[in-house]
This record gives sequence, C-alpha cells and structure tokens, in this order.
Amino acid sequence: MSQKPLLVLVTGVPGSGKTTLATALNERLRFALLSRDDFQVRLWNLWQDQPDLLPQVSRAHWAAYYATVDALLDMGVSVVAEGSVHTTRGAGEIAALLPKADAVVIHCTVPKAVSHERFRVRAGKGRRLHPAYTDAENFRQMEENPARWAHFEQPVALDIPKLVVETGSGYQPGLEKILSFIQSRAETCS
Repeated sequence: MSQKPLLVLVTGVPGSGKTTLATALNERLRFALLSRDDFQVRLWNLWQDQPDLLPQVSRAHWAAYYATVDALLDMGVSVVAEGSVHTTRGAGEIAALLPKADAVVIHCTVPKAVSHERFRVRAGKGRRLHPAYTDAENFRQMEENPARWAHFEQPVALDIPKLVVETGSGYQPGLEKILSFIQSRAETCS
C-alpha cells in the first residue's frame, strides 16, 4: 500500500448524488468520511446565537472543512471528502493537500433536469430542514441563473486522476469499477 494516505474527492453540482455516492464508497473503503454540508450545519449551530457571525458561515465552513481534511491526512488517515467544489477556486485548497496524500477525484454528473428535481424535492425535508440549508433559495437561483452553477459542472482543475461518474440512474461506471479506480491509485503510488 501507499506510504501516504489516500484522498478521495467526490465532487459535482448540487443534486448530483455526491453524498449518496461518497457514503456508498466509504461503506467499502472505511476511510474518514467528511461532508462539506455537515461543516456548514455545525458552524451554523455554533453561531446561531450570534447573528452577526451567521453571514460568515458560508466562507468559514470551507476553511474548517479543508483544515479537517488536512489534519486527518497529517495523521495518516485516508479520507473520502465530498462537496461541490468550484473547478478553479477550489483548486488552491486541494493543491495544498496533495503533498500529503495520493488523491483521486470522483466527479458526479447528472442531467440538469435530474439535479434540479433532486434539489427541489429535498428542499426543506429531513435533515435539510435545518436553517443552514438554503435549498429553496439555491433552487430558485439554479432555475433563474444556471450559469452561476456552471463552475461545479467540471472536475477540479488539477493534474490528478479523475473519474467522471454519471449518477442519473445508478452509477455509470458501476460502484465496483469506481472502487477499482480508487484502489488502482493506491497501488500505483505504493
């Protein structure tokens, strides 16, 4: 096996199935699993009694997310990290992690109609009832200004192995092939 831990980045547009795929992968990999959304909720919970801090949650949760990935990699822990990553803006934070880990990107794609429907259906339901989630507003923006979301449609612009997975109906390629892709990265770096 590799001397470095493995970093599996699961990316894609909102509603592309990142969380579901990351969870399925991690059931087999047994790495630390980090969801960007969870950091948003936790910071909102910490700051909910300080309304002047709430507008900072959107920026601060990304810093906390990457700092946690960094700390785990420093400890030699492999990580599955999922979240919608801007194709170029997120590259700097991820590039800083690369000396510490062997990395792959699993980028989820889905037809816009499917991601929009998933986003619409999940808005305000289950854990998404939490006030940190702005699904209804984000859905409105997706419909009115689709270009705003285009920077999530492509994998992060870094020279690391990438696998694009279509998630509209199951996974193409299938879960076993995705796991083989991840394992091959670990083997080529050992």
